[in-house]
Amino acid sequence: FGGALAALEQLALASPSSESITALGTRALLLLSMDNRPEAAAWRAQLARLLEPRFEASGAWGELGPVLRLRLDVERDPKERKRLWVRIIDIEERMLDRPEQAMLTLSRALGEDPADDKLRDRAERLSVRLHDLESLLGLYEDIIESLAMDHPQRVGFAVRCGELYEGGGGQPLRAAEFYDLAFQAAAAQQHPEGERLKLL
Repeated sequence: FGGALAALEQLALASPSSESITALGTRALLLLSMDNRPEAAAWRAQLARLLEPRFEASGAWGELGPVLRLRLDVERDPKERKRLWVRIIDIEERMLDRPEQAMLTLSRALGEDPADDKLRDRAERLSVRLHDLESLLGLYEDIIESLAMDHPQRVGFAVRCGELYEGGGGQPLRAAEFYDLAFQAAAAQQHPEGERLKLL
């Protein structure tokens, strides 16, 4: 299959606007979809890179999102992974108007990089659009559980959960649990917010 893929890439260079390239590439992806060999993931990612600009140019958003996910399967560079996640979220939320799916994708992206404030802000905005505070809190709680006590983001997520439970959630006792969790994390990290959190 590697030789056929190389030939397809050469053909794409010779005829960059050819619709047959898109058709052949899509057919090849279909053939590879059930291939579990280790090299198959790399081949799928190569085909995804070939198809990405074609789907983008034609506005084939329903096809573009899945090929970007194929690239994520093998991509290891954190910056490129973030670019791919954000692009997929953009497509799902804005181009396809699927905010629920965008929220699920955001959950995965933020779980990968909990320090990304832009992703966090976007998750909060989407939760407002969906009127779904519960999913946002579930996401934040999952992230807290995945972080070590001394992780620098643990305090911020615990405080935010407390604020959300206290405000929009109307659950002061649950909020107190997260403020206490934030205080414990702050104490473990000698965080400057520790004394303030002790009073919450």
